[in-house]
Amino acid sequence: PVELSSARPALGDAARAAQEPVLSACKAVLSNSCALIGTARALVASPRDAAQWQQLAANSKAVSENIKALVGALRDRAPGQLECDAAILSVGAMTATIGESCMTASLGGLPPRPESSVQGFQEQALEVLTALADVVDSVYAGAKGDAARLAHSVQQLGSFGTVLSNACTGLASRLAKQHRQVNVLEEPKTITATAAELVTCPRATGGKPQSTPTPHALADAAAPVNPPRSELHARATA
Repeated sequence: PVELSSARPALGDAARAAQEPVLSACKAVLSNSCALIGTARALVASPRDAAQWQQLAANSKAVSENIKALVGALRDRAPGQLECDAAILSVGAMTATIGESCMTASLGGLPPRPESSVQGFQEQALEVLTALADVVDSVYAGAKGDAARLAHSVQQLGSFGTVLSNACTGLASRLAKQHRQVNVLEEPKTITATAAELVTCPRATGGKPQSTPTPHALADAAAPVNPPRSELHARATA
């Protein structure tokens, strides 16, 4: 026979904190709905009471605002939403970092980084570009109908973007000519800037196929993040 535990399940502090916005919104909806019903009952007894009509309007507005807050709390805590927010911040930071490196390269050139050679940095960057192609496909699929997959894939997108940024910056620093440094940095600059849009689109859908944006918007956002593998080599040797 199967024995069932008599102990009540315990929620950790993190789980309780995650529930709090939803529970608070639910309590507010119930509280103001009760107040609305009470005001409506008072109006039945005194239909000409102007103050009660004003109170009814205030209660109705409060219920409407509480419902909006509840919907927002549920949406923000849907699977993949927090991961998308973290990825957007990560990709945004990388875009800024690459932009600064590009500016440094254009003004006077980047100092060479000693961690690896031109070939080493280039191989690392090409490996990441290959991996990014699969991650982009996974983000695309998750945004159209798989929230759990979306959460995992946007985390990968953020981590791969960091590696790509470091590899391309290292590659650029090992090139002698200033214009070649700038050329190499243009590639990750474009990719990371567009990756933010790629994450923003599925965040709006939350893994629900019936939500906006359309698959065409997702495809348009995904296309620039998946460049030909030969592009980086061409920029490095131009």
